[in-house]
Amino acid sequence: MPTFRGTPPVTSLPATPSPGDGTGWMVDAGNRYALRVATALLNAVLLAGCTQAAPEVEREEVAAARATAGEPTTVQVGGIRVTVPADGVPAGSTLQVEARDVPAGELPAHLVAAGDSAAVVELDGGALSQPATVSFPVPEDAVDADFFPVVVWEDGEGGWRWLPAEYTPGDATITASTDHFSWGFLGKIDVKKWAADRKDDAVGFLSGRAGVEQPRCGDEDAARADGTEVASDAGDSVKWCVGVERGQRIMRIANNRRTFTQVTYPSGWKVAESSDPSVSLEALNHAFSTGAAAVSAPRGMSVRVISGGDTLTLVVTPGSSGTVLAEVSFFGWALSALQFGVETYAAVASAASQTAGKAATNAWDEIMAAIRSGADTAVGDDYQAAFAACSLNAGEFSGELPSFAGDLTRYAWTCVPNLMQAYWKNSPVTFFAKAVVLATVATVVSLVYSALNLLITGVREIVDSIASFGGRSDPIYDIVLATPKPTDPYAVRFDGIGDFTLSLTADDLSARGFVNEGNLYEGMEAACVRYARDGDPVGASVDSATGRVLALSNAGGAPLYTEVGGLRAGSTLAEVREVFSRPGHQISELLDLDFGQGTNGVIITSSGGAIGLALDDASPADYASGAATVSHVAGVGLPGHAPTNMEDGC
Repeated sequence: MPTFRGTPPVTSLPATPSPGDGTGWMVDAGNRYALRVATALLNAVLLAGCTQAAPEVEREEVAAARATAGEPTTVQVGGIRVTVPADGVPAGSTLQVEARDVPAGELPAHLVAAGDSAAVVELDGGALSQPATVSFPVPEDAVDADFFPVVVWEDGEGGWRWLPAEYTPGDATITASTDHFSWGFLGKIDVKKWAADRKDDAVGFLSGRAGVEQPRCGDEDAARADGTEVASDAGDSVKWCVGVERGQRIMRIANNRRTFTQVTYPSGWKVAESSDPSVSLEALNHAFSTGAAAVSAPRGMSVRVISGGDTLTLVVTPGSSGTVLAEVSFFGWALSALQFGVETYAAVASAASQTAGKAATNAWDEIMAAIRSGADTAVGDDYQAAFAACSLNAGEFSGELPSFAGDLTRYAWTCVPNLMQAYWKNSPVTFFAKAVVLATVATVVSLVYSALNLLITGVREIVDSIASFGGRSDPIYDIVLATPKPTDPYAVRFDGIGDFTLSLTADDLSARGFVNEGNLYEGMEAACVRYARDGDPVGASVDSATGRVLALSNAGGAPLYTEVGGLRAGSTLAEVREVFSRPGHQISELLDLDFGQGTNGVIITSSGGAIGLALDDASPADYASGAATVSHVAGVGLPGHAPTNMEDGC
């Protein structure tokens, strides 16, 4: 018998829209899309992109018929029937149908032939002007709990697609509509195997690395030149850097997850213009919260959510410190579940037709743009209505993520058909039988979610693994930036005053411009001498033998105050007693004119030093009650060397 070589010619419908909805050729309204050929879509998802020419095989059976004006044309061979409606092809043209062996070993994974024959359809002498039907016999074992029939058709552009089909379980045939003649066959899908593989893909998506590169932040040494320190948790769920660019300290946080990550940071820090797109908490609440309580950021903090592989760049407020948290959160999980759902929808749409698939591939970017903008536009209103219709509401979920991740995933997936409906409403893309195809896609997407049952069973274990990046990173990743506080030159501590400490030496003082002025009573050869610097109210008492600083005194009347308790001139003795009544402090009250130069005062001793406080003159009753006030803070010295009035601490 003769053999067929190459791909049969394709006879297609002209690009004329249907009068019904302006979206493409309409299929007979009486068709029953009961099954919607759910597995047709599943199969087509697998077949999408698998270009397949008709293989070289022996002809089995061939039949043909000549079209007659005003009458339908039907050709049947080997149980396969092709019908063109009246005047669907030019009168006198020849419709030929060949039934031949389904090519063995060339089918995509998860697909097996459900019958013995493939159909090759050719039209000689004209073009198809109305949708034709192609019917295949359904073997008894084609439909059971795990396998479903699907009509696979070469799409005329070098790829595969499924055909809108009429089928009810139990029927002996399945009938599909086509806008062009080519070749195809009846197949059946191993749904369990496909779903299991898809589940692995989902877990890989939710728990895998994005492979993001280590970010760079300009001059990183300059960012730490003032003593700023930056530290983080272990792991690589995010990668970060801190540096100086254009005179500003910046921090970059690169999301190394494939899923969304929520970043919480000090509200004084701003998102840089150069940052990758991110979503604000306000925009997320606008999209997700439809009446119930919205998600709020911790006080003094702001929130941004970034997608997998993206980088958030923050401008750090000068002189500020802060902690940045990167974690899987309600919004991070919801957006990730939505993204996986939309991408699954896009895969199904790609199986329906290449045109639909290409358009649907852009859907997630469009949806995210609408969420980010939060704008009250017609398009934004459509997406807002889609969220409202599926009742995905942030206020309904509380507690730790593992406790509600399953419910949140189900809610997110119920949103996908609504979101895609809003997307198609605003899309100018048209293709054959668009309304019917999209209705079928929406139905099948729901069946896909149900079949996969991803992340619902055992969700706590999966979420725990995802949150900790498979145990390789902390669930909540902290980045701590600590900038040294400017030293207050008037703050008195038990170890010093301002940037002067009791650990300094005579050489240190000399290096700072201080000069040895000797001792008021014993001159330059005294055992204890005073060091001073012009214009500086703080002087130092130094042990001549060792060169060690013994005390730092307030010789110039500076407005010193104690770092502990903030005691200063005007504070009461009662306040001094209260502040330093805590363990670790010893209060010595010198109220017998023995604080120096016939005055009274108080010395507070701690393990590291002793602070002297001079008191104003007061009555014995005021001293006893604590009403007496501090005249000035005399300074701080080593224990036993606290400065007093008119003394140098020696």
